[in-house]
Amino acid sequence: MDPDLLDAVTAWQGGELPPGRGDALLARLEQDAEFRAAFSQEIWMLSLMRVAQAPEPRWLELCEKLGISHESAPDSQRTLENSVMTAVSKQPFRLVQSWWRLAAFGAASVAAVLCFMLLRKNPAGSNPEPPPLAQVLLVDAPQWTSARQLQPGDLLKKERVQLQSGRATLLLNKGVLLTIEGPADLELIEFNQVVVHRGKIRTSVPMGAEGFCVETPRGTATDLGTEMGVSVADDGSTQVGVFKGSVLAALKQPEQDGVRTQVLKPSEAVRMLPSTGEFRPSGMTDFPAAPEIPLPPLPLTDDYSKAILAAQPRHYWRLNRSSPEGLVPNEITGGMALQSMGPLPLRPDERGHISARLGYEGGPSGFMAEQPWTMKRSGSAVEMWFATTDCGHATLASLAPDAGSSRQFSLLEFATQYPDFVVPAGRQEMSSLSSPAGSLAPGRMRYLMRAKATSTEGVNLISHPGTLPFVWHHVVAQRQEREMALYVDGVRLASGVCDEVAPESTVALLFGYSVGYTTTEAESKPWRQLHGRLAEIAVYDRMLTPEEIRQHATLGGKKP
Repeated sequence: MDPDLLDAVTAWQGGELPPGRGDALLARLEQDAEFRAAFSQEIWMLSLMRVAQAPEPRWLELCEKLGISHESAPDSQRTLENSVMTAVSKQPFRLVQSWWRLAAFGAASVAAVLCFMLLRKNPAGSNPEPPPLAQVLLVDAPQWTSARQLQPGDLLKKERVQLQSGRATLLLNKGVLLTIEGPADLELIEFNQVVVHRGKIRTSVPMGAEGFCVETPRGTATDLGTEMGVSVADDGSTQVGVFKGSVLAALKQPEQDGVRTQVLKPSEAVRMLPSTGEFRPSGMTDFPAAPEIPLPPLPLTDDYSKAILAAQPRHYWRLNRSSPEGLVPNEITGGMALQSMGPLPLRPDERGHISARLGYEGGPSGFMAEQPWTMKRSGSAVEMWFATTDCGHATLASLAPDAGSSRQFSLLEFATQYPDFVVPAGRQEMSSLSSPAGSLAPGRMRYLMRAKATSTEGVNLISHPGTLPFVWHHVVAQRQEREMALYVDGVRLASGVCDEVAPESTVALLFGYSVGYTTTEAESKPWRQLHGRLAEIAVYDRMLTPEEIRQHATLGGKKP
């Protein structure tokens, strides 16, 4: 672990630091975005372990720790957060060393607000717009109680969602699918916390986003990697059930400080009895059914292919037809074909646009260029459209020395979960494959460049969260000399400077998967499979201009 990260976590847990060390850590937290993200993840998981057993905050102790007067003790979640945020802004470093105590006193939202205030401290006078917490994916005959009539594609921030009848499915920005069945009343608190006042919900939490917490009037249900259901009746009585994985249910004991907890396994359901502080077994019938979320059609205009050809790519595969041998033709005269690897049907969507469906017909699937491509130092770019229908870690493009190699010159990846890859004993050089990707939080893109494929060093561009599954995205990863840039939906999300590469490198092009290994190179096999769709892949011997990228994204319905 990074020594600074280790010291920061130590301080957060109440450990002593050398004089002046705290100031240095605060400076790095303020200036280093990647360090903030790593620190946030570490303390968030530690906080969740503690707060899962404390569904009701101890207001007086919390207020005393923060210096909030008892007369203004918070009587609601919103008031509490406002008080906490004010206190933290006045004395952030003292609270770094007190977070572990506060976590024991507060609900999950308290830890989240504390983390948010220190790690995203704003310059004086600034008031940036908070990022959305969720997007509406699907609605089915909804009757909304609130004035806002939500539709697919709408973004939700920290707000209350009230549904009189019907169903709605939301995608939280950590990859959690949340289905609501009316009548329902819930609050979006943070990316991994909701409060359900009434109604039925069903959640699907991908691996890596564990710790998602559902608070109810009767207790809490904290995800341990699961698909679960929660039902809250009008009187607040609560049922919790597990479809997959496991859940930690917590229930305050009456007239005491104790909290009863129980880990629920698949097909187990309980009713919370606050009057006795007990869990009573119940059935699995009072929860919403799993949603079927359709992938929207790719809205390319008829002029899209003309625009790509006008940009003069070295190779261009539309993925709209193939030969009986599984060869996808190149739109560039004399260009090499793509070879289909595994079951790879090319299917039209509702608007008739044909794309490749990957990862669903049994076994690994993807595309491999029939011949090597010469990647030049002077410039290169990979452009494509993709949509994923699975909360997983996927490789969109891999540039390797040969088609069977687990070493790469370059990778373009997407994640809606954290990878579960573990470095094998004795193979510490593999950490370069797992560590950068380990910071690839759900909804982020990663663009990696290495000077040599045999090296474990490389420069990674990691985008901010916001790239969602069940949505078509336009992506461009490109480099000229040492300058790197990553664009998603026509917007430049990340840029950097890589190590100097060779004037020319002969590479194999793989799309939809990469090759990894467990203990030896001989055990190399496809991994990080894309589950979803690919379309309109273009490869260039130069960087595209920002204007060209915006034009191509706009022709697919994006508004950069």
